[in-house]
Amino acid sequence: QVLGDELALGPLVRNPLENAVRYTPDGGSIIVSTSSEQDWAKLNIEDSGPGIPEESRDRVFDRFHRIVGSGVEGSGLGLAIVRKIIDDHGGRVTLNTSEALGGLAITVWLQRYVL
Repeated sequence: QVLGDELALGPLVRNPLENAVRYTPDGGSIIVSTSSEQDWAKLNIEDSGPGIPEESRDRVFDRFHRIVGSGVEGSGLGLAIVRKIIDDHGGRVTLNTSEALGGLAITVWLQRYVL
């Protein structure tokens, strides 16, 4: 469990998942998993799409940033919204290459809520 704004946490999960669906080719795969590590709850979404080049990973969180030649429709706001929600909740996000699928792996950490 995490403590947070319920209305904000929906897009925090939905945006990266929709991106994974959008960028994964037909017949590709997506893995969604959750886990906890010490005081953090983790959401991990991996896909078999083209991924994001390492040198572009920081920029994809900028508003309206689009990777040229991706061939996918969108406004370039999704990950900017995700970053804002994570920042507002004291969390963090990383982008890596999925070891299992070869595409993008996005991991979101939010502080766990412990009774």
